[in-house]
Amino acid sequence: GADEEVVRSLGGRVEEAGGSVVGRLLFEEAFLDSGSATFVDELALQTAADPGDLSGNPYDKAGTALGHALAVPSEADTETEGAEGSEDAGGSEDSESRDEERSDDTEDGAESRSQSEGDGDRDTGHDAAAVLSAGSEGGLLTVEGSPAESADTVVVVAPAANAPEEDQERVNTALTSFTAALHQQVGPTLLAGGADSGRPGGVIAQARAQERTHATVDVAGRPTGDVVAVLALADSLGGSGSPYGIGEGVVGFLPDPLPGPVETAETEADTEAATESGNDEARRRAPRSGE
Repeated sequence: GADEEVVRSLGGRVEEAGGSVVGRLLFEEAFLDSGSATFVDELALQTAADPGDLSGNPYDKAGTALGHALAVPSEADTETEGAEGSEDAGGSEDSESRDEERSDDTEDGAESRSQSEGDGDRDTGHDAAAVLSAGSEGGLLTVEGSPAESADTVVVVAPAANAPEEDQERVNTALTSFTAALHQQVGPTLLAGGADSGRPGGVIAQARAQERTHATVDVAGRPTGDVVAVLALADSLGGSGSPYGIGEGVVGFLPDPLPGPVETAETEADTEAATESGNDEARRRAPRSGE
């Protein structure tokens, strides 16, 4: 039910802010259909890395399973898998660790990661891409790009219109549960929608009433609102997100102070190189004794 134009616009704003859209999951109507809840639940259990970790309603479970498939593996996960791989290889201390290679997807500027397996590596039994494929084959979603194990933030775009009154609470509960579970797995997460979503009966209003810790914005769909959405996502990089926009419970229309650029090792190295280059130029231009 999300407006495709809003989805594209938010993706464009993310890229203008220096981010990359690694992929999109487009959920079909069947995902939220009341008759599909049991199937959603079973599929999550079948595809989860550890079914024993799943709890809550079907959409809590689906968000956890999909979030785990989307999230960039942490160093702890990689180290754990490497240690377990050594044990499975017969306890060899010299087993080769898995190398991660990053490649740019030529479509939509998407970024993907491919992994090459060492001879001593174990098969973890969990294939992130297969989790997404299972949802696609089950008629629940369409996958664009290469988002498996590539996302460090998530933007969830709310439906363009609120659900019918008789279905409102069920649909909103499903969406808020799903978004919160994604947030737990991936990290910085934004639930963005239009003004209706932030009014009573809207999915963002319900998320705020439940005091979810991910960011929310209820002014997406307009040029200024889309900018606010990306600022809210950037603001949440440092921890829990906050509610922004015009609806009840917001902390402001936009973050204040505004989030600054994200410093990385690469940008710091570039800054140091530029400073050193400037110093060299200054030394060359400085007058020598007697000049």
